Amino acid sequence: MIPGMYDVPEVLNRIDTNVGVVVALLALGWIGGFVQIVEALRLGFREKVAGQPVGTTVVMLAHDATFAAGFTHWFQEIDHICFKLFWVGMVVSVLIELVLLWHWVRFRGAFSRDRLPTPLVCAILGAFLVFAFALWWWVRSLVDDPLDLVGLTLVQVGAVVFGLPMLLGRGSARGSSRVFAWATVLGPGSLGFLFIPYLAPAAFDRWPFWTLVAAVFSCAVAFLLTYEHFRRADAPRPVATEPAAVPA
Repeated sequence: MIPGMYDVPEVLNRIDTNVGVVVALLALGWIGGFVQIVEALRLGFREKVAGQPVGTTVVMLAHDATFAAGFTHWFQEIDHICFKLFWVGMVVSVLIELVLLWHWVRFRGAFSRDRLPTPLVCAILGAFLVFAFALWWWVRSLVDDPLDLVGLTLVQVGAVVFGLPMLLGRGSARGSSRVFAWATVLGPGSLGFLFIPYLAPAAFDRWPFWTLVAAVFSCAVAFLLTYEHFRRADAPRPVATEPAAVPA
């Protein structure tokens, strides 16, 4: 395990002495993240298609469910209002993510006529979830991260990088929207990272972290631009009409 990435009392004290700044930085990430998943939920029900990449949902669920399962850690060991509110947000996120996974089962034929049987789709999703949880727990075993700052970094990466492959695989903007694309860019694709180096600058305010942020931002922008390309391609084209014949 990598020990002592940051000092927990020091981080909590930094939150207490800079409440306004911390709230503003957290709001940037949380608003963008929740707009992203709520918009995906709305798109799923409206357009009958999964609105969020399955990889994103699986990564989010592995992280958020693990966070939510740590009630005792957050409410008794850490015992700070900031992370108690984080816990509440994670519980809400888990409920939404379960519905988003159900969308992948329910609307699996939206872009393909070769619909796999429902039990097989559920088994495949189950296998991916087992993999995601196993990978997540292994990463947690390697890093001493009692405030989940590494975890919060990685889950935002997962919220972005699967978007472009989904669009390219579908070849259509259906199931996405400008709201979802811009929430991806301005939330987990950029501003959502800012609170992490602010809380623990010694561990995160370094060039490798900012290189990661720049790479994720480029993926988010590529997703936005690709969405706009497919949106224009999907738009109905005006039908050319022959001019009416003028009687002689």
